[in-house]
Amino acid sequence: MNMQQFIVQRLLTMIPILVGITLLAFLISHTVPGDPTAAMLGQKAMEDPVIVASFRQQWGLDRPLWEQYLVYLANIARGDLGKSIKTHRPVLEDLKQFLPASIELAIGATI
Repeated sequence: MNMQQFIVQRLLTMIPILVGITLLAFLISHTVPGDPTAAMLGQKAMEDPVIVASFRQQWGLDRPLWEQYLVYLANIARGDLGKSIKTHRPVLEDLKQFLPASIELAIGATI
């Protein structure tokens, strides 16, 4: 097997692995205890069914799980990782801010 075939084989193998990783991450995020609606809105707003229904519709939480997964994949393909529940900023901005420190800690721990 030459190098070109090896690279093509590895790239083709990478596709199901990436789909599996995204599926696993998606399923874990949906099986974690707690309602994302309650986390974002707070207890007071959870008492109003109109606010809850509006929030679920806005974030696509009223759609079937398979449809939510397809939207998740489409967003990832565009580079849109969503908004952070904690900081209310785009996740990509948080990654840009905090990833260098995380890498520095990881290198220090490895050494």
